[in-house]
Amino acid sequence: MNHTIQKNRFDCQRSSHIEPLNFTLYGAVWKVLQLLCMIKKYNAISKQRQELFNLTDDQLDDIGINREHAMREAKKPFWK
Repeated sequence: MNHTIQKNRFDCQRSSHIEPLNFTLYGAVWKVLQLLCMIKKYNAISKQRQELFNLTDDQLDDIGINREHAMREAKKPFWK
């Protein structure tokens, strides 16, 4: 009987240590996913600016911007 009480006490102690670990692991996974999404977003912005840089003057006229504006936008760092 005493062994059963001790075993249950051990299970409770063990489970209380596992829950924070799971919460921490969940939080870490969530942060990694957020980081990956941010990298994907910045990569897309960088590609769009490179495409803008490569447009011809006629193509820029079609979208309503001039070469100077396109160059300013293309030279911006990816995080802005």
